[in-house]
Amino acid sequence: MPGTQLLPAVPLKAFGTGHHDLQAALLSADLRKREVPGASPDMLERMRLLYLHYPQMAERISAPLVRKLPLGVPATPESDISAPAVRNSGDRTPRPLPVEKLLELSWAHLADLVRLEDPWKRAFCENECLKGHWSKRQLQRQIGSLLYERSGLSTDRETVIERAALAQDDPRYFQPTG
Repeated sequence: MPGTQLLPAVPLKAFGTGHHDLQAALLSADLRKREVPGASPDMLERMRLLYLHYPQMAERISAPLVRKLPLGVPATPESDISAPAVRNSGDRTPRPLPVEKLLELSWAHLADLVRLEDPWKRAFCENECLKGHWSKRQLQRQIGSLLYERSGLSTDRETVIERAALAQDDPRYFQPTG
């Protein structure tokens, strides 16, 4: 998993600095020489974020490098969702989604989800995406329309989410574009 080669020396917030851009560019060039498709610096950043945000996926990837890595965060069998409806103020991050649920999402979904810095927003989008069977385009639309933020500000969270689902199915509904 190429993201693991970038991980040890690259803190999450510092990837945009020149040194780390150079590291990704060098790795990308090396992989392209070896005729590895999809090895652009942007794609490598997504792979790195996938490894950081979803370490439980490592146990399902059969690459020899990943087999040598520690197994990350174990999936929680007691729940199919990663974030409870109400969170305690002491909770710093949501529970990780079980691998079986993550595997229901496509790479395109995961590539958009890993770009969300807020773990609670990511968990919300994961859960709504799975519950509503959102396409990649629907996921992007809901992220862009600030569904997470709107549902958090609303006194009737479920209605906001239901209206967002209706708007996806019916082009006559207006969705704010941000």
